[in-house]
Amino acid sequence: MIDPSESSRKLREILQPLPLKASGNWVLRAVKRAIKEGRLPRRDLMTTVDDAVGHATRSGNKDWFAKSGVLTLHGKKLLVCEPYSEKVSLAMLEGLESFVDALDYNYVFSSNSYYFPGRTVRIVIGPAALVESYRLQEFATANERK
Repeated sequence: MIDPSESSRKLREILQPLPLKASGNWVLRAVKRAIKEGRLPRRDLMTTVDDAVGHATRSGNKDWFAKSGVLTLHGKKLLVCEPYSEKVSLAMLEGLESFVDALDYNYVFSSNSYYFPGRTVRIVIGPAALVESYRLQEFATANERK
């Protein structure tokens, strides 16, 4: 659930972050693909998103996976997580790095979050070229608002 406060509503209206949809299938498919391609060891039972994230982070810190969803850019899906800013730590970044390394993906941080603008940060995860496209689009949109 997004923050329903009036200040968050106004910030979303001004900043216009892209809204998110549920992420479960995206994560499960991406982790299973990494297993199939040999980037992660095989695991017999992996039925939940939490199992998949835990397997890909090698049971490391998963605080980065808070308030996750997907957004579509150029017809392709990107995973988006929006943890609280105060949760960002070295351990969290190491867990995030483990995840993206295992999936052979890239990520970018953005302060333009949807869940709780001003309190959460947006982490966009996906193939390098698509993540870069998101970054450039967000930069261009931010410059248009000035």
